[in-house]
Amino acid sequence: FGNLKTNKVIDEISLQGVSMTSRLNNWGTFRGSFGLDQSGKSNSDLIGATTPGQCYVAVERTSSLGEVQVVWFGLVWSQVYQAQAKVVNITARSIEAYAEKRIVYDFREYNDVDQGSIFLGLWDDLLNAGIPAGNVGIILPPSFVTGINKTFTTKEADFRKFSDAFSSIADGADGFDWCINVTKDGNGRYVKTLAVGYPMLGNSDPKPLTFDYPGNIFNYYRTASISNAGNSVYTTGGNREEGILSGSAHHIDQLDSEQWPWLEVVVSRTDVANSNLLQGIAEQEAKLRRPPMNTYKVFVRGDAAPEFGSYSLGDACRLCIVDPAHEDPGMIVDTRITSWNYKPTSNDTVEEVELIFEGDELNQE
Repeated sequence: FGNLKTNKVIDEISLQGVSMTSRLNNWGTFRGSFGLDQSGKSNSDLIGATTPGQCYVAVERTSSLGEVQVVWFGLVWSQVYQAQAKVVNITARSIEAYAEKRIVYDFREYNDVDQGSIFLGLWDDLLNAGIPAGNVGIILPPSFVTGINKTFTTKEADFRKFSDAFSSIADGADGFDWCINVTKDGNGRYVKTLAVGYPMLGNSDPKPLTFDYPGNIFNYYRTASISNAGNSVYTTGGNREEGILSGSAHHIDQLDSEQWPWLEVVVSRTDVANSNLLQGIAEQEAKLRRPPMNTYKVFVRGDAAPEFGSYSLGDACRLCIVDPAHEDPGMIVDTRITSWNYKPTSNDTVEEVELIFEGDELNQE
């Protein structure tokens, strides 16, 4: 644990019940707990080192080759003390969530500008405009060009969160991937770097990264659902001045067939006040929400090849499954790692990684 603003380590604290998640284009969550009255540590120091909003938590893992990797870094978000048990429960959000606590104060208008330039311009505003306290040491790439121009406007009266602004640009049609990677320099200081990729981050070839069941996958779940799916997808947004705006996209092949009923879903994006952006988001959402939506959750051991830490968010991978639900010759699915949940080894569990893949990124060969 350390101070986010100064980047200085405060203390190392042993935790129980640790779990953490990481996601593309969004923030992940960390949870853990520790008891007070620890030998050699003062209770005030333990509580002070985990102060929400001021302190970070960094998780390091030593690989089978002896390399120390920073696998998670974020801001302590909440601290709950249970008096009877003398236990402090900690929740943190990955460093991407800092944009949730910052507001775009100044008028910004980008007309027909590359979306990558808009994105970096907003990040520069977050870190370098206004008071120095806003700079938490995230290093930005010198440029980011996607070849896709967009229009983006925000007004002071909107009090719009930077996180909403980032989402409206990156998550629409022809959007891109982003996350913040954290490493350690030679002086032991954490280096936070914004990573961006168009159309995506990570390796694009799925073949080198293969997960097999049975094999290095010890369990998996496949969920097919229409809860958030539809063959007609609508997005709504707007503001006080322009009124309600909307976009729509449809899976005509299903609507024209005799096999599918009409299934509609509405996605609210109150942060978006541009009709072109709303239409683009509708087209992107329709790809992900095509009925039935398939979600695979795959559980692998962290120390089994490919070892946790050797792959990254956004990497393409291949799932090879042969079981009663996918009889011989089985099923091959090429997909991408868009999220992971990690639980380190404890007294009664092994190191476990849950890999999550969503939407139409799953294409059976």
